[in-house]
Parts: sequence; C-alpha cells; structure tokens
Amino acid sequence: MDIKILYKRLLFLRFLLSVLIFILLFLYPLFDWLPVKLGGLIIFIGIFPLSLEIGRIISTLLNNRDLEREIRFPRIKIFTKINLFLLFCILFLFLSPFFLPLLTDTFTRYKENEFKNFVVQLTKNTSTDIERAKVIWKWFTSNRNMKYICNKQDLLLRLYPLHVYLTPPFICIRLIEHDTPKWVFVSRCGCCAEYSLLFREIAQEANLTVRSIHNPGEDHNWDEVLINGKWIIVDPSWPIFNPLPNFYEVNRSLNVSFVYAEYPNGTRKILTHKYSNVTNISIVVLDSNKIPVSGVKISIISHNYKGKGIFTGLNCTTNEYGECTIQLGGGVYTLKAVKIEGWSVLINQTKITVNENKNLSITLRIEKDIFMSVDKLLNNVCSPLCMSVVYVFLLWIVTILYAFTFKLEKLSAS
Repeated sequence: MDIKILYKRLLFLRFLLSVLIFILLFLYPLFDWLPVKLGGLIIFIGIFPLSLEIGRIISTLLNNRDLEREIRFPRIKIFTKINLFLLFCILFLFLSPFFLPLLTDTFTRYKENEFKNFVVQLTKNTSTDIERAKVIWKWFTSNRNMKYICNKQDLLLRLYPLHVYLTPPFICIRLIEHDTPKWVFVSRCGCCAEYSLLFREIAQEANLTVRSIHNPGEDHNWDEVLINGKWIIVDPSWPIFNPLPNFYEVNRSLNVSFVYAEYPNGTRKILTHKYSNVTNISIVVLDSNKIPVSGVKISIISHNYKGKGIFTGLNCTTNEYGECTIQLGGGVYTLKAVKIEGWSVLINQTKITVNENKNLSITLRIEKDIFMSVDKLLNNVCSPLCMSVVYVFLLWIVTILYAFTFKLEKLSAS
C-alpha cells in the first residue's frame, strides 16, 4: 500500500488515540480509577497529544505549512521522550521485585549495628517495660524523626513501591508487603504501616514483647505491647499513649471492619473482636442453576473509611457445600467472589450493610463474565505492583502506536 494513502487512513485513528491517551492519563486519575498515579505530570502528558492534534487541525484549516511543520517536529521529539520514560517505568516495575528486596536488605544489614546502638541509647534511662514502650513511642510522636511522608498532595510520582514527593526526602522506597521492616529505619519515610512495623522492631530490640496491629480496611496500623500480662495499645502515629480499644471507632468516626495482629516471627492472630462488636456472616455461593459452588474466593472490601473501597485483608474460600463464614465489624462492604475455571471466570460482587452483633446470611450467584472478566480478574488477583505493570505497559503500547503515525507522516512527506 502507498505510504501516503496509509498515512491518510491513520489520521483519524491518530486523533482517536490522542483522545484515548488524554482519557487514560488525565481523566482516569481524577476519579481514582488507576492505581498508578503520576501527579502533576499526568496533566502535562494527558493534555499534550490532544492539544497537538487540535493545533494540527487548526493549521490545516488555515493551510499554513510553516505552522504545521513547527508542530510536527517537536511532536516527534516529545513522544520519543515519553516512550523512553514509559519504558523506564516498565523496566523498573518488572525488575523491582528482584532488585528492591536486595537493595533494602543490603542497606538494612549495613545499618544493623547503628540500629542496635540507637535502641540502646534511646532506652538507656528506662528501667521498666512501660517506660521503654513510652520512650520509643515518644521518639515517633514528639521528634517526628520519620518525617511522616504520606501527604498525597505532595506526591508527584508513584510506581509501587517507589514514591517521589515534592518535599523531603523527595524519593522514598516504601515497604513491599511487610518484608524487611528495619528498612524504614534507613529510609526514614512512610506512613502508619511503616511506623507500626518499625516500632515493633525497636521494641523487640529493647526486649519488649510486641506485635503490630493491622486494620487494612480502614487504612491504619498501630502496635500492642505486653505489659504486666496485658496487651496495651501503643500507636506511634497518634499523640495518645495507651488509648482504649474503642479509640479507633470513636475518634475516627468510623466502623472497624477487620483487625489482626502480626508477631515478629510472622504469625498472625485475628483481633477484630477487641476493637469492634463483630457479626457472624454466613455466605453461600450458587451458580446460575442454583448449585453450590466450591473453591470460590471471596474478598471483603470495606467502604467505612471515607466511602473508599479498600481491601480488608480478609478472604474466605467456599467449601464443598459452597459455604464460608467470616466475622466483621459493622459497616458497608462489597463482597467480591471469583473462581477461575480454565479460560473462563466465574465472578460476581454484591454490596452489603452489616449491623453489629447480628448474624447475617448472604447468598451470592456467580456466572461467567464475558466482557469485564479480565479487568475484574486483574483487580481481584493482582497486587498493586502487578496492576502498575499492566497499566503502564498498555499505556506504552498505545503511545508507540500513536508515535508510529508520525514516522509515516515523515515518510509520506518525503
């Protein structure tokens, strides 16, 4: 096919692709649909291709060849840079599971002696467990040694687990899951999860019996320390020492969905009943023929924190009778049910309201999802890192296709 004919046929497609890039990079993040957030850079990349296309249309209508040439060449140059940037993002995301744990572990080991000396100096004037717990807590709450980097307004770039901020320390490598918690002592950045895990490491080094407390559905973490046979609450993110368990529901004005403790050796214990009045929920999953379905994974999403849909960390899998049982605090939740059968996906979700101290029975119907199964499957089985890779890779492919038309334009003009 003649290059000029091919180029003309791709003009309309190129304009549609520019609109698609605009939607993906500019409109999507406004609604918090994408897990990959590029801050203010999104606005520039999102608007740029569309504005160039609009400028080209105007120049064509005015029949000004000089103006068209001025638009064309900067356009090729900027999209080469965009492609290189996206390629770097993809390589970083693909390789980060391999080199980031090695990086964090290496620096943590290098700082091990410094960490131990720090704990000794921090607790040298204490004689009891309660004094040691309090002086460690004060290190977080009074001195703000961690800088508390979690302000989304300061976030410029997030490619999980890399975060780039507009304020110090500017570049932060957050923890991957709960691995290498002492890395936080090196990086000195993070939010309540990093605070909680580092507190646990410092307290353990100070010979305290400690466990970190996780409440993923309401986006918070804290700690408990065993003092005189009783677990007391120590929250390094709050300026209140040893609050009552109902502190998190009363002071945050929300329901607590699911809480678990994680010990330094990695074992876990469910503690929802300590922080909220729980409800027993029985779930039955049936197919379109009302036959019980076994092996269905049900994920619990909480809407208690600002109405956001946040995974609680709680899953259950149906038995041979299509049943599973969970315990939750009160609130509004979405139950996502997924089962993979070969190349097909059985999927469904439902939103429920849970009242405390009342047993609840729910029946879920699942069936094959043809149109949305891939997207829903990714959101149910992929980690944030996996989703980042998928979206950035798709964006890179779209940008390459868009930039390819510029090459054709150059060839057609020669």
